[in-house]
Amino acid sequence: MSMSLIQKREHLLIKFTLMLILICCISMKMVKMASNKKVTNNFVRIGR
Repeated sequence: MSMSLIQKREHLLIKFTLMLILICCISMKMVKMASNKKVTNNFVRIGR
């Protein structure tokens, strides 16, 4: 009984961490796309 409970908990933890990693990756991509459009223009202005 205890082993199955531990395995279920581990499975849930693994799922949770995978979901977090996925969300982080997606948010990073969104931020990069948004920043590439806005920040690159600012960097060009500052550089020149």
